[in-house]
Amino acid sequence: MTTFSGADVQLLSDLAEAMLGGAGQIGDVRTRLDRAVPALAWSGRDQQRFAQEWSTTFGPALLTVTGALETAAQEARSNAQDQERASSGGPGAAAAAAAGAGATAAPGTAAPAAPQDRYGHPTGDLSARYESRGDVATVSTGVGDPGGVSYGTYQLATTRGVPQEFVTWAREHYPAAHDRLTGLTPGTPAFGTAWRELATADAAGFGQAQHEFITEHHFRPGVDRITSRVPGFTLEGRDPVVADVVWSSSVQHGPAGAGRIFAEGTAGRDVATMSDADLVRAVYAERERRFPRLAPRFRAEQADALHGLGD
Repeated sequence: MTTFSGADVQLLSDLAEAMLGGAGQIGDVRTRLDRAVPALAWSGRDQQRFAQEWSTTFGPALLTVTGALETAAQEARSNAQDQERASSGGPGAAAAAAAGAGATAAPGTAAPAAPQDRYGHPTGDLSARYESRGDVATVSTGVGDPGGVSYGTYQLATTRGVPQEFVTWAREHYPAAHDRLTGLTPGTPAFGTAWRELATADAAGFGQAQHEFITEHHFRPGVDRITSRVPGFTLEGRDPVVADVVWSSSVQHGPAGAGRIFAEGTAGRDVATMSDADLVRAVYAERERRFPRLAPRFRAEQADALHGLGD
């Protein structure tokens, strides 16, 4: 992680917010173009070439920039929090900050307790159940889907550039997928065949790779976007089911979309005092309002989430 030792905490926080804002603006542009490009009222070879370049080059490039800004914002915010704890809590807090940065406790000395994970502990199961029934090998037809052909447990959508981003990410994190999928075009039969072959060869490993990719590129940026847009929102002290609702929203609508949904779904309410169940209901009501054709899924998914809360 990049460190900013000695930097002004408020300036670091402002920097993080500025980077998240920039990422959100770029993400919004990419989302609008994802919808506009397939709807262009022109046909022929040039249109096909442009659409192909958008889905394989330009769209993924914007996604990469968005992800880089969100990652940098996470690092700046984390460093600001570490420095604030160190400067306000005395020697004990400084030791905790050092431990969080990778320090090792002296032999025979108990390591300081780590701060509660602000990202909660989602399983991803809620999203997986409704995206693919938990099948890492799933390849959708893409028929009638603005996302085009989608892949895997969390249905990585071709027109949004997510399979391409996964292939790039896999180079360091799951080389088998990178090697097998590089040079193939998402949305084609060859890419789908290769995806299924990877699942057959190592379902557990391939599934874990997809889970880790979503954690880094969708869920955590989604938490950060929601936190920046919704006063009083935190996953600390919340049931893990709430983290899974964030996960589902970030997978289906993107981190920026999840931020908008949580912000508008809870507008005018004190989120810090809302129960887990009320927060879940508010989020799914907003998702259904925005995407009424998906109402059956949202109602079923909400019921599962509330059941998980015992509500």
